[in-house]
Amino acid sequence: MVLFDDIHRNVVAKIGDKRGGLPFEPFWFTDVTKAINQAIAKTREGYTRNGRGDVFSKTAMLYVSLPDLAYPHLHYTNLTEFGPVMSTVDPAISILSSNVLNTDVELTTDAVSYPKGARVFRFDDNMVYEAVELVPAENTYDLVFDPNHVRTWYKNNGIKYKVGDVVSSEGSYYVCGQAHRNEDMPEDITLVELNSVPAWNKVYWKRVGDNNKTAVYFPFWQLTNLRLHKEPRQLCAFSIVRDKLYMPKEYNKITITYVPEWTYVSDLSATIDLPYELVPEVETLAMQFLAPVIGFSMESADEQSG
Repeated sequence: MVLFDDIHRNVVAKIGDKRGGLPFEPFWFTDVTKAINQAIAKTREGYTRNGRGDVFSKTAMLYVSLPDLAYPHLHYTNLTEFGPVMSTVDPAISILSSNVLNTDVELTTDAVSYPKGARVFRFDDNMVYEAVELVPAENTYDLVFDPNHVRTWYKNNGIKYKVGDVVSSEGSYYVCGQAHRNEDMPEDITLVELNSVPAWNKVYWKRVGDNNKTAVYFPFWQLTNLRLHKEPRQLCAFSIVRDKLYMPKEYNKITITYVPEWTYVSDLSATIDLPYELVPEVETLAMQFLAPVIGFSMESADEQSG
């Protein structure tokens, strides 16, 4: 973060050097301010085109819920927090990442009942879980399992189970709480006595994947084309028109990281979002813009005399 006044004073000082110490004319203030803004915008554009726009990027979580009567299958939201996406480069470059949530229903420690097939996500790991059966109204936050750990189980199969192994019995799932070999056990593992054989803990939530799903940018005409209606929805498509982001109304939230359009700055006391190491580059570019306006050469005195 850099103070705009610092850049402005440096450019004014350099103009004085280029003009042999002649005083700075007050009416050049607007020219210098404009040149600095142009230099910042040009630098941001150049870095973004070369794949280095992350230094200027902003991340916004947006709720997309506003209806548009002209496009009943879409909802939109306004890009108000950081402004519109940089318009001088292709959105495929200025939009660095975008994803939607497969579900925004969060599993908590509250005593809540869920129907079979319900999908939730856990804040701890941002994973989506699906209810394998009716979930009772109790705290089931930790009663989750990885389906990759499910093993075969039937009465006295002689298999050695380790902690964390999962077995299924009549549509229910259980996690092994103590390593043991399955011998001389009752048929129904829900009736296992904890003091005689290792405990099997009943679980309700099967992990089905990451809650983040990549959203794909489409040109607006393609997003609204009825012939391509189905495909963009499957891809979690979205589009941006000026300061509005559109998505199919099946999704209501998106997280997007992008390079915003540069907003003109004239207040010398303003703090601007510019990495300090880029300040010399911006000042040099501003001087190049000012040279023909104010009337000085970018060459040094030695270069001119040579």
